Formats: sequence, C-alpha cells, structure tokens
Amino acid sequence: MYYICDLKSIVLFPNYFKKIGWVLIVAALGIWLCSEILDLDLSFLTLKVPAIYSADYPLTSDPKGGWFVYTTQDMAYTLFSVFFIVGGLLVVFAREQVEDEFIHSVRHSALIWAVSINYLLLLLAFLGLYGPVFIDVVIYNVYSILIIYILRFNYLLRISKKRALVYEE
Repeated sequence: MYYICDLKSIVLFPNYFKKIGWVLIVAALGIWLCSEILDLDLSFLTLKVPAIYSADYPLTSDPKGGWFVYTTQDMAYTLFSVFFIVGGLLVVFAREQVEDEFIHSVRHSALIWAVSINYLLLLLAFLGLYGPVFIDVVIYNVYSILIIYILRFNYLLRISKKRALVYEE
C-alpha cells in the first residue's frame, strides 16, 4: 500500500496524552450526564463571558447582541464540547506504545471508515430528518467522527491482537 506521507512525517503526541484525553472525555460525559440526563441544576455554570459575536435573540438571558460583547451563557454545553473535543483529539493523536507501519495502516483505515460513516449518517439525516431533530443530529455529528474513529481504531487493534494470539498457538 502506498501512502503520500511516510510514518516519520506524522507528528503525534506522546503516549501519556491518551490518558489525559480519556480523563477529559470522562469529565465531558459527566457534565453531559448531569445536565442532560439527570437534569441537575448547574446554574453555577451560568457565567458572563466574552463573545466574538452574540446574536440578539429575545429568548436568551442577555437580549443585547453584537460584536465583541460580554454575554451571560450557560457554559455546561461549552465545557462538555471543549472537554470532549480536546480529549478526543488527544486520544486520537497520541502515539501507541509501539508505533509502526501496522498501527499507521490501522489509523488510516479507521480514519477512512470514520469519515465515511460520519457523512453517511449526515446524508441520511438530510434525506429523512427535518426540524429540530435535524439540528440535533447535525450538532451530534460534530462529535461522531471522533467517536467512530476511536471505536474503530480500538476494535481493529483488539481483533489484530486476538489474531496474533491465535497464530502464536
């Protein structure tokens, strides 16, 4: 198989960043669980924050909009997103204990798979979902490529290890 870039040109984080990434993902899921599933009062996360742009929506707590303003926002979703995306990127781009050509090909395969499934789901949403449900799917689509990649990459590693154990016996 021919790759446009060689293994040495790919810059990855050190392996210990994967653990940091998993901690951030767990923290993000904890925030999501508390705010969306358990419906806990997270009013302490409602803060006045600087915004590059704030739209003038009459239903928000801060009806004034504009460029470079301070606005009062519930930061639970923002914290969830930042923790999940940063954590996911750290998990995805952290080196494995042994980073070789096989791991490189598994990364490549998982990436192709994740992008394909992600856009297939988005295409299905465009063809069959409308209104607020469609917006929800588009919002979750931001996270799905990381989720699919991590699941596929770890699945491929796990089955390759099982196959290697079978061949050794």
